[in-house]
Amino acid sequence: MRIRFMLALWLAKACACTLRLLKRGGTQLPGRIALALCPAFLSQIGLPPLVIAVTGTNGKTTVANIVVDVYEHLGFRVASNRQGSNLNAGVAAALLTDAGLGGQARAQVAVLEIDERSSRLIYPFVAVDILVCTNLFRDSVGRNGHAEYIAFLIDSALPLQARLVLNADDLISAQLGLPGGAGAAQGTGTARAGNERRFYGVAPLPGEVQRTDSLSRDIAICPVCSTALHYSFVRYHHIGRAVCPNCGFHSPEADYLATGIDPLAATLSVQMPAGPATFRLLNDSVFNIYNQMAALAALREAGLDVEQLTSAFSAIKLTESRYHAEECGSVRLVMQLAKGQNAIACSRAFDYIAQQPGRKALVLNLDDHFDAQGGSENITWLYDCDYEYLNDPHIAQLVIGGVRSHDHYLRLRIAGVPPERMVRTRHERDTADLVDLENIDAVYILYDVYTVDTAKAVRSRLQARLQARLTERGGAQ
Repeated sequence: MRIRFMLALWLAKACACTLRLLKRGGTQLPGRIALALCPAFLSQIGLPPLVIAVTGTNGKTTVANIVVDVYEHLGFRVASNRQGSNLNAGVAAALLTDAGLGGQARAQVAVLEIDERSSRLIYPFVAVDILVCTNLFRDSVGRNGHAEYIAFLIDSALPLQARLVLNADDLISAQLGLPGGAGAAQGTGTARAGNERRFYGVAPLPGEVQRTDSLSRDIAICPVCSTALHYSFVRYHHIGRAVCPNCGFHSPEADYLATGIDPLAATLSVQMPAGPATFRLLNDSVFNIYNQMAALAALREAGLDVEQLTSAFSAIKLTESRYHAEECGSVRLVMQLAKGQNAIACSRAFDYIAQQPGRKALVLNLDDHFDAQGGSENITWLYDCDYEYLNDPHIAQLVIGGVRSHDHYLRLRIAGVPPERMVRTRHERDTADLVDLENIDAVYILYDVYTVDTAKAVRSRLQARLQARLTERGGAQ
C-alpha cells in the first residue's frame, strides 16, 4: 500500500511540475492522477498541524481566500486549493503540491474549500480541525436544488473532531453538528456525539430595513414540530432571526457578532467572546460582511489573536476575480461576481447594486459555463431570482449578453423593467460597446464564476471607451 501511495505521489508531483512549466495553473489533474493510482491517497498524504475547511452554498471561495490571505500576511506557509477545484481531486492536488517527496506536509496550515456534495469523499479521510459553513441555500437545480438534502450530506460526513463555525442567522446550516447526527433537529438522526460549535452573525445595522420581498425562503417551517416559524427579522431570503411559537426552536446566539459598520471609515465593529474589537471593513455589502465574519470567527477559533487579525485585515483585500472597482474619470467601473444558476447569489448582487447611489448601467453576463456550451436548458432559477430589484429608476440601462439573453430579457420584463432601458446581444464581449456612457455615474459588470476572462475583456473595452471620452473632452476644452 505504501509503494502504491509513493508511486501516486511522485507521478502526480511530476504532472504538477510539468503543468507549472507550461504555465497551466488552477488544475485538478495531479489530484485526479493521485486518486486514480491510489484511492486511499487522501488518508495517507501528510497534513499540516492545522486544517481549516470552508463549505457552503455562497461565499465559500471568498471566505477561504480571506483566511489564506490572513495567514500568508502573517508569514505562515499555507497549503490551499484556491487555484484549483474544490472537489476531492482539487483537495488532493493542493495537499500533494505542498508535500515533500515522502508525502510529509511542509505547510503550517491547510485551508481547503470543499464542495458541499464532496463532503463524503473528503471528510472521512482528511482530519479537519475547523470547518466553516457559510450558509445553505437552494443552488443550481441540477446539483444542489434542495438545501435540506445538502445539509444532510454535509452533516452525515462531519468529522467528530472538527470544531464547526456556523452562521447563526441561517437556520439550515446552523443545525449542522447537533448531537444525534444528520437530521437530529427532526428527531431522525443516528446516535452520536455532537460537534463543538461556534456561531457568527450580523446584528441589524443602523438604517437597515427588513427585506421580506425575496421570492424564495428555504426554511419557513419548524424542523422539530412543523409549525410555521416566526421571523422577528429578515435580512434576505431565510437569513435572519426566527423562533417557533409552538416548541421554542430558535436561531442560535452568535459568539462573534458584527454590531456595526462605518462605510466612510471602512471599519467593522465586532463583539467577540473576549470583548469588542474593531477591524478594517473589506466590503460594505452585507453578504461580504458575513464572509468577513465567517473568516474572522474561524481565525480566532484557530488561535490568532486580535492584534494579528487587525494587522492582517488592514492589509488584505477581496480577491479581484470576485470584486474589483476603479474610477475612470467621473465613472466608477465595477466588476462583481453574480454566480449563474444561483438565484440567491444573483439576487444579493442585484439588491446591493440597486441600493448604491447615482445613475447606473448594468452589464448582465450571467450565463454559466454550461449555458455557453449549449448543454443546459434549465432556466427555472430565473424565476427564483429577484430581478424585481433591477426595476429601479436609478438603473438607467441594462445590457444583457449571452445565449440566454432573451430569457433574461423576458424575466426582466416580467419584473416590470421598461423595454427602452434594455438592450441585448448573444455575444457577451459585445456588451461593452452597447453601454450608454452618457449621464452615468457607475457601470457594473456582473458575470458568472466561469467567465472572469470575458468580464475582464468587457472591462478593458469599457476602460478604453471611457479613456477615449476623457481625451476627447480634454481636447475640446
